[in-house]
Amino acid sequence: MKQRSLTKIQLTVLTMKLAGNSNYAISRVLGIHPDTVSNKYSDIRRGMAKGAYNNLPNELNINGDLFSGVNDE
Repeated sequence: MKQRSLTKIQLTVLTMKLAGNSNYAISRVLGIHPDTVSNKYSDIRRGMAKGAYNNLPNELNINGDLFSGVNDE
């Protein structure tokens, strides 16, 4: 599969979610609706499962469960 870079918005959503922020908090930072945050996060997770991104944050443990402890709001 061809890899691509996460966009700035995708990277913000991912890092804020991994830091434990709610969809509402992320939506306030990005100026988008909380449901859009949820949709973007779901899309990012699907892409990560496929190995679609080449610029994931270093703190992600690609050898373990990528989403343990992350709330799906």
